[in-house]
Amino acid sequence: MKKIVGTIAAIALAASSAFAGVGIGGWGRGIWAPVAGNGTDVIGFSGPSWAWDFVQGPRVGISIHAESENVGFNIDMNGDKNGIGAGDTQFIWVKPWSFLELQVGKVQDNTLRGDGCFGAFNWLRNSKMAGMGEDLTFTRLGNGEASQVMGAIVKVTPVDGLLIEAALKADGSKVEDIFKVGQYAAGYDIAGVGLIRAQYIGATKTVNAAFDLKAVDGLALSVGAFIPTESGKTMDINAYAAYGFGMVKAHALVAVGITDSKADITAGVGADFDFGNGIGATADVRFNTANDANSISFLAGVTKGFSNGLIGLGFQGVTQSEAGAAGKYDFLIDGDSTFAWQIPVRVEYWF
Repeated sequence: MKKIVGTIAAIALAASSAFAGVGIGGWGRGIWAPVAGNGTDVIGFSGPSWAWDFVQGPRVGISIHAESENVGFNIDMNGDKNGIGAGDTQFIWVKPWSFLELQVGKVQDNTLRGDGCFGAFNWLRNSKMAGMGEDLTFTRLGNGEASQVMGAIVKVTPVDGLLIEAALKADGSKVEDIFKVGQYAAGYDIAGVGLIRAQYIGATKTVNAAFDLKAVDGLALSVGAFIPTESGKTMDINAYAAYGFGMVKAHALVAVGITDSKADITAGVGADFDFGNGIGATADVRFNTANDANSISFLAGVTKGFSNGLIGLGFQGVTQSEAGAAGKYDFLIDGDSTFAWQIPVRVEYWF
């Protein structure tokens, strides 16, 4: 009996040593709309916030990661579309010196990213307007052609507050072509003032610059511009602001796309309310005008939060001109209908 106990203890000790420093985390979100109307039919569907093909399951994500002072790895997996597959990133990172980090694999980096996520973006993104949030003012590294790049990210921090990055794909292309479509960024955190950054996105031949103000307590303000280097392309000027006071956090965004003297303007405002004991509410209204066609989307929702997740119930709507503006939203509108509505149930977890 003592031998058995000793053997079990030895195995447990070996296992704990083998997995020391290895962590497991997870994040996922699902939207279930038991009823949604498009003016002709009333339907039901489910999926994450951002993808709708009627067989899309919720995002059920898990990450496995480990790190020491100089070496680490990260693996993301998910259960989207009712199956297990690779997630956003799978890479190995090494820091030979404190100022240099190399990531190799399927990579992305959010250090300099500029987001304006609130309201409908965290519920059902039922329109192009509602889909504005991530990368609003500054695109994350790895987003040149897609959300991630298969290749490598090099991060250099030569002095405090300064970050220089490059994302390069590795797909067998000629070296000169790889560097042409690379993504190159730099950012400097001015202590007590804000974060200034700029990048060149080779895949789209775009210069992106942004500034985040950090000097005012309670206020988040980010302004960014995407300037194409080729004629005939759209120039985007976007801004996001949030301010918290008491039980309320207010949000606002403006996005202006200018193409050949024509403007596509989106503006939105929203508010989050914290009533205590995990009870919250959110409201969001967005307006878009493009090619003399105006459209509106809105959300009203309530949530019950827990230590590692939440559940919510909402009501959303969007008018035809915006909902039908892109193929991914066409399912919301049928025939000559001019308005689509959804009653989303939101479930979310984080570990």
